[in-house]
Amino acid sequence: MRTSKAAVLALLLLPGIGQRDPLEALRQAEGRRFAAMVRADTAALRPMLDEGLTYTHSNAMVETKESHLAAIGSRRTVYQALVPVSLSYRLVGETAIGTGIVSATGSLEGTPFEVMLRVTTVHARGEGVWRLLAWQSTRMP
Repeated sequence: MRTSKAAVLALLLLPGIGQRDPLEALRQAEGRRFAAMVRADTAALRPMLDEGLTYTHSNAMVETKESHLAAIGSRRTVYQALVPVSLSYRLVGETAIGTGIVSATGSLEGTPFEVMLRVTTVHARGEGVWRLLAWQSTRMP
């Protein structure tokens, strides 16, 4: 049986066909997001965050997309390192739920912190791009 070029192209354009593992793409996107936060590169960070972002820190401070970007851009919040110790993701349609542990060092309003965080994240994929919808972290003892 002979397969036409159009049929092969149609198969390649189907979600998940001819594309890399979506969870691996998410892990890479999270690595880029963490790196942008450490560099305080809000221009790179902006498209990685959903417009309706809810970012809940381990001190119970809640930020929106704009207040999160403002805190990083103004250097009120400075991240020296964000390192995933163990993060796993579960795909539910075009949404991924992440759970795990992240090591974070930096300062908040000049006060240094070094914490291990248990995190839950929610990401949505649209137009082939993963965006962070929610971040919830709890400081580990």
